[in-house]
Amino acid sequence: MQKPLFVAYSLLDLENGSTDGAPPLENNAAYRSLARVFSTNYADFKHRLEDGRKTLLDPFAATNPAEFIAVATETSLRETETAPPEAPRSLR
Repeated sequence: MQKPLFVAYSLLDLENGSTDGAPPLENNAAYRSLARVFSTNYADFKHRLEDGRKTLLDPFAATNPAEFIAVATETSLRETETAPPEAPRSLR
């Protein structure tokens, strides 16, 4: 069963016509900022998995950038209060 927050983010992502991990945003600068932050964190997440390190996110998030942002959104809403100090700032 998919989690409601994951599904909600996936539906927001679809609003601009594609499932690319980016919901509709105000302008190109906002898209560039989103891309920069999530590209960095996606790469770090995949390296952690490859190294066999424990992660806060479900490994399914490594499927592709769109899944990563959906799983990260869900996790951040659920885990903000309990995120460990080494978690990305977006989860603290």
